[in-house]
Amino acid sequence: MTFMNFAPLEMMMDRTARNSEDSDATRFWELTYAGEFITKLTAATLIASIDDSKDRDRYALEHKIVRADGIGEWVQAIEQSLTGPPASHLNAEARETRNQLTMRDKEAGWRTEAVSDLQNVLQIAYDPSLNIKEKPSLRLWFNLFVQLRNKARGHGAPSPAKLSSCVSQLENSLNLIVKNLPIQSFEYVYLHRNLSGKYRVVRLTQGGSNFDVFKTSEALNFPNLKSGVYIWLNEPRRVNLIYADQDCSDFFFPNGDFKSKDFELHSLISDDRRRQDSSQYLESPTSQPQSETEGLAELTTLGNAFTNMPPRLPTYVQRPKLQEEIKEILTNDRHPVITLVGRGGIGKTSLTLQVLYEIAYESRFDLISWFSSRDVDLIDSGAKPVRPAILTERDTADFFRRLVGAPDKDSGGKKIDAVEFMSRQLRECDYGPTLFVFDNFETLLNPQDFFSWVDANVRLPNKVLITSRFRDFRGDYPIEISGMEPKEADELIDSTAKILGIKSNLRSSDADSIRNEAEGHPYIIKILLGEIADHGSFSKPSGLLARRDDVLNALFERTFSNLTPMAARIFLTLSQWRSSVPQLAVEAALLRHAHEGVDPERAIDQLVRMSLVERHTDVEGIDNLHVPLSAALFGKDKLEVTATRSVILEDVRFLQTLGATDIKTDSRGLMPRLERLFKHFAERIERKDISIAEVRPVFEFLARGYTKAWLLLSRVEQDTQEEGWEGRAAEYIQRFLQSDPAKVDSIVAWRDLQSLYQRMGDEISECEAFIRMAEVSDPPIERISAMANRLNRSPNARNNFTSDDRATVFLPLARLMERHIQEASATDLSRLGWLYLNSGETARAKEIAELGISKDSENIHCSRLIDRLSQ
Repeated sequence: MTFMNFAPLEMMMDRTARNSEDSDATRFWELTYAGEFITKLTAATLIASIDDSKDRDRYALEHKIVRADGIGEWVQAIEQSLTGPPASHLNAEARETRNQLTMRDKEAGWRTEAVSDLQNVLQIAYDPSLNIKEKPSLRLWFNLFVQLRNKARGHGAPSPAKLSSCVSQLENSLNLIVKNLPIQSFEYVYLHRNLSGKYRVVRLTQGGSNFDVFKTSEALNFPNLKSGVYIWLNEPRRVNLIYADQDCSDFFFPNGDFKSKDFELHSLISDDRRRQDSSQYLESPTSQPQSETEGLAELTTLGNAFTNMPPRLPTYVQRPKLQEEIKEILTNDRHPVITLVGRGGIGKTSLTLQVLYEIAYESRFDLISWFSSRDVDLIDSGAKPVRPAILTERDTADFFRRLVGAPDKDSGGKKIDAVEFMSRQLRECDYGPTLFVFDNFETLLNPQDFFSWVDANVRLPNKVLITSRFRDFRGDYPIEISGMEPKEADELIDSTAKILGIKSNLRSSDADSIRNEAEGHPYIIKILLGEIADHGSFSKPSGLLARRDDVLNALFERTFSNLTPMAARIFLTLSQWRSSVPQLAVEAALLRHAHEGVDPERAIDQLVRMSLVERHTDVEGIDNLHVPLSAALFGKDKLEVTATRSVILEDVRFLQTLGATDIKTDSRGLMPRLERLFKHFAERIERKDISIAEVRPVFEFLARGYTKAWLLLSRVEQDTQEEGWEGRAAEYIQRFLQSDPAKVDSIVAWRDLQSLYQRMGDEISECEAFIRMAEVSDPPIERISAMANRLNRSPNARNNFTSDDRATVFLPLARLMERHIQEASATDLSRLGWLYLNSGETARAKEIAELGISKDSENIHCSRLIDRLSQ
């Protein structure tokens, strides 16, 4: 076999070569599995190369593939990616690959040969009348292959002689494809983010260095990337339809059997199957409705301006102080870029519309152009996905040109680039002084690049107004949109309660509780009142809001997924109790576990910028951190499914021990202790007397107080893989097990320890860990048999002990396996027999081998064992 150095393909072709020695018929079927692997690998890569778009073409293809039960849907996805509507959104870096897949040989070449050989296989084995007249391309090869695979699975039964006569042509066709497969030009890696914030990068292709930066301290500032297979398209792009283990020892593709909770994955390399969570593919791929705040498609006259603004919300409650500030900044002759920043649902859009409807009647702007990238509408009944009107500079420019009715060609017939046209309109005033409004700016595909484009081009008297949840886009004048003033919140509660018909049942104390717990957040206030109306009675606001997972996820999920590991950890720590926590105390808690390059202050700044945490300064000038109720409830739910839950709870206990207080109490009494603790760590860091080696004792101290941290520390050692890490990682797991942990925890620990010893090549210790795990939870025969196979093959176990000592190594596993003898296959029994032979119990070994022969008279392993015993 000939193949490129591409790990998944290499492993598949190794399997093909390994299993093809028995007969030509076996070789034929193995080659079809390899072809299926190549097809799925190509489809998954092409789908990943499709950029996000308003039409959600990439999601639609993934949605179809995870439900596909056959190879035909994968080939259809290749066709759609290359020539269908999704092809228009193919990333520029993938266009050469598309060309290689669609081009036709003008003269006889490898494509012609590969297609011709595959066509001949189909003619010989299944359809003599098949005749392809078109010039060959790789697209055609995939279409022919799906015919071959489908016929092989159930639409024909060619004789071994037929398969033998065409197997060489099938092999040659696959060799040519493997050698020249265009997707191998991509740089593939497996990424997994370690607890330090850096990434473990497993290369799947040779060459390329784009992902090297993910192994450095620079990665601490990168957005969070889910573990998985990635390709490089000027940035990391996750290949969602390829699944792999962290050590990349196997690769899986979706294999149908889609259910509401999960779907099946299948490895063509190992033939293993597993289940994958399906929640991300439950949403319909069809086009979504437009947002209620999407701009109009045409300009209308409003006061003294032309505009496409959506209507104002009918239940708006006046916010005089903010409205006056925004209006003054928008109408002056300074500050070309204004940003309104605040949490989701805090009222940025409704506030903006209220102010702009007033400004339209003044003479400051001739044109107010509204652009919305909102993808979720927060309506009174909950969060509803919607279709964003714009996502990119190109979307925006095309929309603006249509809006103002500008031609797409100049007087000479030359096409006018839409982006260049809008860039000029940001700088100039062809339509009079213009206000460009970008609502929900953070949901753009590349908001930072978009902001740079707008900021570089806009010139007074034109202005830009941005609304965003993130403070990254500060502009010339950022305005913080926080919760309503008490009087404003009371007015909202009163008007909403009237609409819902619950005003007479709502006591003043109830209204006070809602206002205070919601902290003036208008959308949260509406949701709480809606819950009261639905349930017919008042209850604690936190309990009411906790029932609305849809609302909490809509407000915070996207933001949370972009946090660095350190920022996520701090957020989850702060979310666990209703407290105002001194920032110094948080930094001190995190510095106990400091890694090289970890910067708690930077992580806290990120949380503040993303509106997940509020920072306020007390009368002593000390910064305090506070998580609003809605964000805290989201954080509580997230903690339950977070791998580092035990460590976060340790940080929570640490902060509580230091005296973190309720938000309503005076926290100044805590500050002397916090200052002393922070000063101690800050001075040591400043003197550079804390090294990476000194981090371990800090973690070990924590682990002695909270034993589950031993497992975390073992994982840290495995992530960093510094010299001697295997021994330390094993020791930490052992120390955890010495603490007499709960059954479920000890099972995980023994399994981790066994895996670690297996990696170290210490089969004797691995077997001991396996036996100890079996004392807690009886493993299935398959796992016992696999362990027996590794132990029997171990030279150390066979050669380095006396006969009596060998018995102490092999017999415990044999006794365990004996308990499952009724479930054992002939091969399993052969392995049990070898355990007894290695233990010196030859009589029992012979009995077991004969039992295996009685189950399967042709079992080669039992036969070999009997031959060995007879010698």
